[in-house]
Amino acid sequence: MGGHVTGFALEQWPNDFAGATPRGGVMGDSELFDYFQDVYLAGETLIGNTFAVPMPADYQPDGADDLRAALGPVFPFVLNDAGEKFKAVLKNLTGGERPVYNAGFVNAQGGSFAIGQAGTGGGRDNIGTIYRFEDGGDLTNEELAFNEMIVRVEGAPQYRRKDGMGSLPGDGTDSPPINGTFTVPVVSLHTLGELFVLFHMEQIYVRRAAANGNSHLLVQRAIRDVFHCSFTPEEMTEAFDDLVDWVETGVRPGGDDVLDPATVADPAFGCAHTRDNPVTNGYRPFVGVPACP
Repeated sequence: MGGHVTGFALEQWPNDFAGATPRGGVMGDSELFDYFQDVYLAGETLIGNTFAVPMPADYQPDGADDLRAALGPVFPFVLNDAGEKFKAVLKNLTGGERPVYNAGFVNAQGGSFAIGQAGTGGGRDNIGTIYRFEDGGDLTNEELAFNEMIVRVEGAPQYRRKDGMGSLPGDGTDSPPINGTFTVPVVSLHTLGELFVLFHMEQIYVRRAAANGNSHLLVQRAIRDVFHCSFTPEEMTEAFDDLVDWVETGVRPGGDDVLDPATVADPAFGCAHTRDNPVTNGYRPFVGVPACP
């Protein structure tokens, strides 16, 4: 949880740091656990099950295996209609259309892994969540019906405190808050394809920073990989060196726009700061990451 700890520490002890490079962090704190609940709620709803909230204690592994089987004949590689919708819902919950998502969904920290992490809990919430099968535009009639159908769960407020004290432990949702109130330069890295600590953590983080008037202190870099924190030494070193230069000179380094859907969906998104052997054109061929255009 190093990235999460970094984001939290910057806000709790602002005078102790000159800058930071959180990598693959839970920068959206409790919203990560909301997602794990969404996986359960959306999956079971899509296959037409009558299910319980809270999730039955014995759901893993039997119920999870049943869900996988119901989403496709060879999940996550070959999907049926419910499986395709499940894949689309997870994509839109975790950052939207983007390069590397398809490769990430079938890899070890992809769709099957997400089901293995699924669970409900006292602090998990989906009251305002919108579930999408399509990439944009108005909600379709099918999407409207699905959003009406899915069970809505309100997270208990004692698990979602934002006063700096953290939330109550005990159900897996204890999550120290990150409010976006940092006061020093931050260069944050995140992989695009994993379905464990999601790319949309960065989208949440920059929105919170903007709400506090300090988005100018945040640079975010998308890395084209499918695993959690699987950054190359070159990517990490470059980010840290750029952070040091920023702190010492005041010159803000380059980053990626993580909020504009068209930018994020571009086939070249993430190429600017993904570093690898030049022969492989900045991609990871061993896990199916597409080459940069």
